[in-house]
Amino acid sequence: MALLSRSYLAQGLAEKALSILEGRHINLAEHKAYGALLAAAYQASGNYQKAADTYRILLQVVPGEGQWLLGFAINSEYLKADGNAISAYKQALKSGQLTDISHQFVTQRLAVLATR
Repeated sequence: MALLSRSYLAQGLAEKALSILEGRHINLAEHKAYGALLAAAYQASGNYQKAADTYRILLQVVPGEGQWLLGFAINSEYLKADGNAISAYKQALKSGQLTDISHQFVTQRLAVLATR
């Protein structure tokens, strides 16, 4: 299930990935990788609210997870929740878990948000 969903996401077929992932009654607190995949599929499909909500659930289980903070920040920015985005971007930087590319992206987004 997860492997096929990842494959669909890699091919740009977010809706197909969601058709597999949604509707399953899986406890995201126990299956964090599934939750991260679900959040990514929501984001790829343009459902930023569900993506942000899913990342929020994951962050309640593992506060400070850099990639989830980054995902939450990106989706918050799409939702025009700049305060949430700024806070999450800053926390993601503090996590020390970002790749160099992600770190650069976050720094750029914070600079853009500071000018709004």
